[in-house]
Amino acid sequence: MRTDVSTTEVCTPGYAKKARPPAAWTDAIKKRSCKALGLDVASCIATHELDHRDAIEDGGCPDCGPNLWLQEWTEARKKDLIENLAHEWLCAGKIGFEAVPRMMEHWRDYYSEPHPRIRSKIGGTKNAHKAVE
Repeated sequence: MRTDVSTTEVCTPGYAKKARPPAAWTDAIKKRSCKALGLDVASCIATHELDHRDAIEDGGCPDCGPNLWLQEWTEARKKDLIENLAHEWLCAGKIGFEAVPRMMEHWRDYYSEPHPRIRSKIGGTKNAHKAVE
């Protein structure tokens, strides 16, 4: 997580778009990452995104190597829902920056036991916010 941003900053509409690195920069990293994993670059680019482990919108570092990883698009869309929930809670003051990495580390648990705010989008009946309380 970044230490040079505040909740006020990340909760300002447009923050993530402004903080996001240029596509040319992330595309180059994505290609290098595909090659490093021994994947066919064209296929990898079509099926993976260069994801931020801790989302920019939640205070994650936009251009720090350890915060970047390849994630299959289908998984990325699921994780995006949890990132949005973390952002909602962060901006509402329900959690602090310190809780976001734990949520992202366990995003699959949040997805499989969804919070009511995202249940209608992904199904399920359990309340997932228990992991950060």
